[in-house]
Amino acid sequence: MHCNFRIAQHVELNGAFGALDVHGVYRLDRCEADDATGALRLAFRAAYVLRKGRPQTFRIDFSGLDLLEMHAVPAELPTLEIEEAGFMAPDDRDYRWLLHDGEPGPGKHLVLKGAGGEVIRVSAERAEVTVTDLPSRAPRGVTRALAWTWAAATLLTLGAAFGAWNERTQALTRVDRTIGDPDTPSSVTPAKAGVQVKPTDRRG
Repeated sequence: MHCNFRIAQHVELNGAFGALDVHGVYRLDRCEADDATGALRLAFRAAYVLRKGRPQTFRIDFSGLDLLEMHAVPAELPTLEIEEAGFMAPDDRDYRWLLHDGEPGPGKHLVLKGAGGEVIRVSAERAEVTVTDLPSRAPRGVTRALAWTWAAATLLTLGAAFGAWNERTQALTRVDRTIGDPDTPSSVTPAKAGVQVKPTDRRG
């Protein structure tokens, strides 16, 4: 069997897609077989909500299927607790031992063992793991551009607010300097912040 993954620690599918633990993290959700095309799909779903960046679902697609055995597998697949995963030689039917072989190879069968003695055994030409819901991520250049745009907009907003505050402060300062100036042709009363002061026309 040719695969795009290997199995580590008896339960973890490792490949370019990352590491997927079929023991405590993911559970078998569906099994779909097509006798006409010799195809089999095992779909897995996370047993709980994973942290951001981790896929919630993935599948194993088999092509060139020539053997599918299921022993004591429950009708409700999500209730199956997979305890081990590994590869076995075609003539090896002793499931009492740990599945220590994690390397795929010609003629090998993929075996999933349940905690209650359940067994799923598959022989096919090829098996491929596909992650089905990886979160989309913007390219790094786009992310940086958005960050710079946000920073520029923030600086412009702060600059506009400071300019308005500075202009108001200068206006109040000019009013304060006018009060009590004998050369000023108008009489004013002391201004309070936010109160507009208007000159009073002196007529005899």
